[in-house]
Amino acid sequence: FVDSDDWLELDALERLQNETADIVIYNFFHGEKKHCSVLTDGTYPKEELFPKMISYIDTDGNVAYIFHTLWIRLFKKNLVDEHHIRFDPRFHNGEDLLFTLAATMHASSISVRSSEYLYHYRPTPNSQTTSYIKNYWSLRKQIIEEIYALIDADILRAQMPLRIFSNRQRMASSLQISVQNLHRKIPS
Repeated sequence: FVDSDDWLELDALERLQNETADIVIYNFFHGEKKHCSVLTDGTYPKEELFPKMISYIDTDGNVAYIFHTLWIRLFKKNLVDEHHIRFDPRFHNGEDLLFTLAATMHASSISVRSSEYLYHYRPTPNSQTTSYIKNYWSLRKQIIEEIYALIDADILRAQMPLRIFSNRQRMASSLQISVQNLHRKIPS
């Protein structure tokens, strides 16, 4: 996935073509500045990455947020097709979070290439992510409810250890902190 005003390094696909993981995460440029992942190179279990995708703070109080954007990931097509992972048409902001979380839950392996800066994100004024969104908080609440549904469904499928989300209230607090940190620039 590449946004219409962004681009990949010319050799990005060549550099990733030998990856066998279902999802590959790489770093990006934000304008001219390199943006680093909180992770180092390697293959990670989804049980470790999933909580870090929805929270800025891990259980030890450390910064542990991983960008949930689609454009820093390469997904295997068969992962998306086999599990019918689709964008929810109700959401036009935050839909990438739901897609990425669903893909992560179904992935057998996730590779991080933190040394690879492959994506160029070009910040633009008046873009969807910097503009005022009517009913923003009610839409965020719906997305959080969808996250809970994904987690509950995944726990029922026994793909994720229950210990990760044993305290739903703590997760709700982390989500609330994440939303506040992500959207401090929203006009009141």
